Amino acid sequence: MKKILIGISFLFQVGTAFAQPQLQKLWETDSVLPIPKAVLYDAVEKRLFVSCMDGAHDAKDGKGYVAVLGTDGGIQLPNWMNALHAPKGLVIFENIVFVADMNEVLIIDGKRALTLKRIKVEGAMNITDIAMTIDGFIFATDSRLGRIFKIEKDKSILYSEGLRGVSAITANQKDLFLLANGNLFHLTEKKDMNKIAGDLPVSAEGLVQIGKHEFLVSATEGKLLHIKDGTVTELLNTPGVPMGDIGYDAKRKIVYIPTLQHKTVVAYQLSNK
Repeated sequence: MKKILIGISFLFQVGTAFAQPQLQKLWETDSVLPIPKAVLYDAVEKRLFVSCMDGAHDAKDGKGYVAVLGTDGGIQLPNWMNALHAPKGLVIFENIVFVADMNEVLIIDGKRALTLKRIKVEGAMNITDIAMTIDGFIFATDSRLGRIFKIEKDKSILYSEGLRGVSAITANQKDLFLLANGNLFHLTEKKDMNKIAGDLPVSAEGLVQIGKHEFLVSATEGKLLHIKDGTVTELLNTPGVPMGDIGYDAKRKIVYIPTLQHKTVVAYQLSNK
């Protein structure tokens, strides 16, 4: 009996280890969001921030804005923050929202929708994404120049360069994880660059960490990928419907996907079956 139980236990562990996440569509907004680039989940206020470029990704035209959605997909504030250019990456910390807009990072009071500061990132042309480490530093990627910048005390410095195609970035404690030229890297506090996974779409530009060695990656060609311990699995493929920089509700395990030129945000429940 003991041997049988051990065998059953082993089979259960193997089955669990190889269980792949599943997606179930929850909702999709109407096509009213002009080129939604990134989604950020606000766990405190239970809402979604969506950066909308409403134009070219590198145009300083003042047409861009940030909208606020409810977690049911309803649009609460269509122009929460407007008169931006081509807003992209978003970060929130204690009701302070950080927005990447061309060569600037805006610091916004999340309760009052009031811009507190504009930090010009010297040496940047078009910031793609931003992330915050546990010690309060902001890191910004510029895919056109292949650079990462660090913002400390409202001042920016060049942190790393020569990163061809660097796009999305996310942080865990003091470690950074980033996408560059079809690869997922771990950039340590000592600036050691360790490759986690390769053979990803070069158009990959959305990245969230959902576990210790587990990530979701979105690509503009319409793919959502799951990476665990370096193994890449395709979860979703939507030809003709591109994907921008995804958001994630870690508690409820919901993925929020902005669809760029498709002009919607889509929510999916993530589960292991």
